Amino acid sequence: MSDTEKKVNFVQKSQIDQFLVKFFDFYRYRGMSEKTIERIWFNIRQFPDFIDGKEINKNTIREYVLYCKCQKSKSTNGLGNGKELRTASVNSVISSMKQFVRWLWLEESFLEDDLSGCIKALKRDAFFPTLLTVDEIRAIIHCPLKRDKWHQFLAREYFDFFFELIACTGLRRGEAIGLDVEDLDFDEMVLHVRRAKFDKPRLVPIPQDLCFRLQEWLERRKAKPEEPLFRSFLRNHERIKAATVIDELNRRARFLGIKKRVHLHLFRHCFITELIKSDAPAMKVARIVGHSSINSTLRYTHLVVDDLKGVIESHPLNNRLASNGKITKGSQDFRTN
Repeated sequence: MSDTEKKVNFVQKSQIDQFLVKFFDFYRYRGMSEKTIERIWFNIRQFPDFIDGKEINKNTIREYVLYCKCQKSKSTNGLGNGKELRTASVNSVISSMKQFVRWLWLEESFLEDDLSGCIKALKRDAFFPTLLTVDEIRAIIHCPLKRDKWHQFLAREYFDFFFELIACTGLRRGEAIGLDVEDLDFDEMVLHVRRAKFDKPRLVPIPQDLCFRLQEWLERRKAKPEEPLFRSFLRNHERIKAATVIDELNRRARFLGIKKRVHLHLFRHCFITELIKSDAPAMKVARIVGHSSINSTLRYTHLVVDDLKGVIESHPLNNRLASNGKITKGSQDFRTN
């Protein structure tokens, strides 16, 4: 069929909504994790409204990606305005759209052609996160922020331990929130990360001092093994919500006057960077933090330059110049009189 003979197939929002329900049911049956399904849903949640009354083709798919890219991301700490989505977030949208349109073509025969190849992932941004210092992390963990009338029902110990745990173990936000009391093995001083990314559970060592204090805290709480480690006080002791922890982190960062973009994943960046700085083997670091590829760990190495300063000073040109900028003895002076 020629391009002029192709039937233009305009779609309705309700039609795409129904396809999305079937799409997610299909991948649940295939064993896809709920976290992955949530990510895909978040990326394409606006697609039904966007495509309403239009045709699904190369142009509209690219327009949707551009529409998502131009949306403002949320700012943190209440500082500054949100910027366009980062390249990693845009690539996540592209990946989700490719998966959905390929499913429409392959499983539903709704599309005549496989349009998943019409959009390519963007080149990744240079990885240079603005890291927190060790003193700033300690200040956040032990922040003397007083409870106001809106937060007086929240015990600060929960947040203190939450921030310290992710700062000292490199856990992801969802992994820490998903911990139950029974996931902590105080005899072996390890925690079982069961709700890990890509459904790959792992064991993570707990620092000895933190382990003892966690054990004492849980004994004071009279915590049951099956209850969440970090629980909510307003939802009948259900698992604490990510928004609650993020709100507390932003309040502490503002109180301390930290002008950097502070977010929970930044604790993980700092943890990995400090391990690399202390010459920890990259393979062991990858096992601790749950990187599926060693390359994900190695990209942190360019953030550490302290060990390179001595190397660059050993270069002959640098070695022959005194600290005051004068030519040292034994070197030839080519300056004219």
